[in-house]
Amino acid sequence: MDPINFDGAGLPQRISQALIKAILDRTLRGGDRLVETELQKHFGVSRSPLREAFRDLEKRGLVEIRARRGTFVKKITRKDINEHYPVLAVLEGLAARQAHARMNTAAEKTLADELRAMEAAARDGDVELFLEHHGRFHHIYIKASGNQLLIDMIMDLRLRGTMLRYFYPHTPAYCKQSLAIHHRILSGLRNAEEDPGRVEQLVRGHIEEMLVLKEWAL
Repeated sequence: MDPINFDGAGLPQRISQALIKAILDRTLRGGDRLVETELQKHFGVSRSPLREAFRDLEKRGLVEIRARRGTFVKKITRKDINEHYPVLAVLEGLAARQAHARMNTAAEKTLADELRAMEAAARDGDVELFLEHHGRFHHIYIKASGNQLLIDMIMDLRLRGTMLRYFYPHTPAYCKQSLAIHHRILSGLRNAEEDPGRVEQLVRGHIEEMLVLKEWAL
């Protein structure tokens, strides 16, 4: 686990970010106990900021704090998948609907650039790079919605969902198949005559596909 940078944000926030990174890159795995004494020594901090960081991670759905037992990295189950993606689909669909009326040339260009980067990564079989640009593609229309409450809710859910992606074995074939729906989403967003409800349904359908995939490694 990387040490923390003592510049910038508050100490609990920096500890939280360091632990998030360790969880998402699976240095810390589901079911692992976060031992306070070891982490205090590792980060060179007292108990108070560490426990505040734990509470932040609990709110984000990344750890579980169990009375008299300690703090544990959350294990992912089918229930988590079934609860996460329908909610994310509804919220992102709404964001796409609201973004449709607010699209401008700059946003459309950035979306197209990210989609081209996704295509290049898919051709090269670079799954991690594909997923990086895939996330950026989604972030563009989410932010273009202009609805800050909606944006904040989606970003929190997408952080939780980042952990879920490590339990689905994305393949180069999956990346190539995924390109078609993103072309349709881009086409809908940039077409002022498109029914915004259609754009919303495209995004919802794309996200809800995660519910029917059978390759989850749980």
